[in-house]
Amino acid sequence: MSNARVGIAREKARKFLKELQITTIPIPLSPIVKHLSITTAPHNIDDKLSGVTAYDSETDENYILYNKSHHVHRQRFTVAHEIGHVIFDHPNYQNESLDFHSKNDSEIEANQFAAELLMPLNNLKADVVMLGTVKKLAFKYWVSEEAMYWRLDD
Repeated sequence: MSNARVGIAREKARKFLKELQITTIPIPLSPIVKHLSITTAPHNIDDKLSGVTAYDSETDENYILYNKSHHVHRQRFTVAHEIGHVIFDHPNYQNESLDFHSKNDSEIEANQFAAELLMPLNNLKADVVMLGTVKKLAFKYWVSEEAMYWRLDD
């Protein structure tokens, strides 16, 4: 995937935060899904599956189902990731693993969108200096340590 698409994914996340005037950390997802008219719900799904996005053409509605047995930090990233799929109008997509190493363009795009949405770079730069550790940062942003590690590495 080109760096340009990564930049577009990040910029779209920044745009949503600015448009909705969301500045608090951790980033609340409810105003974003409400703004986009997306219905989200926990669901009993195979543990290997993190979430799924579906579009109902009869009702013109998008749905995000996320694995209710996963930790809330993972659920938040899953929902943010699936919002990315909706924003980019990717085909209905099942997200099996939230693989940060994925080579699939739509997965990379959704991951980059989710990372910027939940861990905005401008906030993160200041917090890295103040908090210092991945554990403290992950706690503040309400994301997994793995997601924070990859965001900082990126």
